Amino acid sequence: RLLSNKFELDKILNSAMETMPKDRNGKLSKEYLRVALDTVAPSAGLPPVGAIEEMDKVIGEVFKMVNADDAKVVKEDEFKKLLTEILGNIMLQLEGNPISVSSNSVVHEPLDSSSTLLQPSPSETAA
Repeated sequence: RLLSNKFELDKILNSAMETMPKDRNGKLSKEYLRVALDTVAPSAGLPPVGAIEEMDKVIGEVFKMVNADDAKVVKEDEFKKLLTEILGNIMLQLEGNPISVSSNSVVHEPLDSSSTLLQPSPSETAA
């Protein structure tokens, strides 16, 4: 779904770019594609790299397909294009061979920092 929504995709790619190290010419090493993929993975409904072995195999295959591990330095728009291509290929692989994961763990979402749930009550702070 993320790939079909250009606005959302651009927003997520731009956000990922902000955290990627660039050289003095503003270019990025393709070595950071895995880091960038990990940044956009939650938005694409993908698990983090390293979480699911079968998924890592798919990612490895896709990286080989798009020659993403050659450590070349590319401009930001080329980096985004590669990242989009990687996402697209991962989704195609998963459509053809879905990976199912089961877990018995409970996931707790982080609370907003403004939550009063864990704040000391006024009577505790007066002591």
